[in-house]
Amino acid sequence: MRGEARMKRINIRQMAAVISMLILGALLFAGCGTQKEQIPEKEEVFVPVTKQIPAAEETAALKETAELKETAELKETAEETEENVEAEEIVELEEPLQPTEDTVFTDLYITDETGQLKSAELEKIASENFHRIIDSYGIDMRIDVITDLGSALDIREAAESLYEEKGYGCTEGRHGVSLTILVHEDENGFMLDDFCPYAGGDSWELTQNGSWNICRDSETWLTQEVWGQSLEEDRKMLAGAALDMAKGLEEFVMAGGVVSTIWNPVIQGKPLMIEEREDGILVTFYELPKDAQQMQSLTDFYGMEDARLVCALFHAALVRYPESAQDCYAMIDVLRGPQPMSDTEKAFMEERFSDKLYLPRAYFEGAEPENEYEPDMPWTIVIYDDPAAPPDGYAYVSVRTKGADNPRRIVMRKKGDNCYLWEYNGALLGIRLPASEDPWL
Repeated sequence: MRGEARMKRINIRQMAAVISMLILGALLFAGCGTQKEQIPEKEEVFVPVTKQIPAAEETAALKETAELKETAELKETAEETEENVEAEEIVELEEPLQPTEDTVFTDLYITDETGQLKSAELEKIASENFHRIIDSYGIDMRIDVITDLGSALDIREAAESLYEEKGYGCTEGRHGVSLTILVHEDENGFMLDDFCPYAGGDSWELTQNGSWNICRDSETWLTQEVWGQSLEEDRKMLAGAALDMAKGLEEFVMAGGVVSTIWNPVIQGKPLMIEEREDGILVTFYELPKDAQQMQSLTDFYGMEDARLVCALFHAALVRYPESAQDCYAMIDVLRGPQPMSDTEKAFMEERFSDKLYLPRAYFEGAEPENEYEPDMPWTIVIYDDPAAPPDGYAYVSVRTKGADNPRRIVMRKKGDNCYLWEYNGALLGIRLPASEDPWL
């Protein structure tokens, strides 16, 4: 009996030792970063047991304890990460929505009180046309879609009021145009009530050279019949009206419709316009070149590949002769390329113009004997294709004047891709006298 009791006490002691060993090992492993300093590096730890635990069992126990601790730490880290992600998502959702680049230009140039009529097509038109026209000509362009007249008595007064209140207009003169569109919502979209194109600016002037109409195709885009079919169709109507407005304004400006104090074509990079015709080209000069530098700028910008354009530039140079023969010669030298005018050619031109200073103007549109060869403004000339086949390396073009029955041929000589002025005496031949000098008129 005593022996059995003794064995039980030993077993209990051994079990207590094992538990103590496990606890101690776990504490040593978990506290190695902080508790290690408190235990002398070489201090031996004695465990009061009669039987030592095998090294393999001790290692397994320590490994199990470490795995449990690592699992708990990973779980805690994952929970913290999830909380942080949720917090970041909440912050992002709470931030106010910023305007996207898709409406940059429509927001800048177009006001839409309905908040539903802007579209990707309208943005494209505003970015490619409104922005370019404003930058090129210094004339502002705006569209206002409104749902009521406010205090205005009619759409015209509303347009004028919006232009002034919103500070529309470019430069100090506040030059610009606006299109005000009045609509109301219905079950299908928006019905058009009225519209008004408006021109503003302190010194806005319209001339007889241009037709004031920025709503050229209003029957297509701005009628009650085409609005109100669907929201998508209404958006198309607004986009079409915007494009029509841009084209109408640019054609008006290019036709000389505004005074040079608003837009100077030579200074601002739009000195001429070229229009193809079945029988040649029509060239409109908004301001004629006055010296070799300006002529060089024109040839650099437009090139000299087209013999017809070179001929038009030649006639623009001739107009300068009555004011400055030397500038005229210098501009012709630019067009002559590698072979400038000879003294003989200059003398011949001087003889031809000595009593015919009207001759340089005679080839421009509107010039005729009855009006002293005063051409229409802006300066416009037609250069005709010559049906005759020229020799290799040359090109033929021709010009006409109301002062002669037959066209006058001008010859160009080619070098590389360029055409240079070669033979032009036909344009210097005599024509009918102007009315003031002809006793029979």
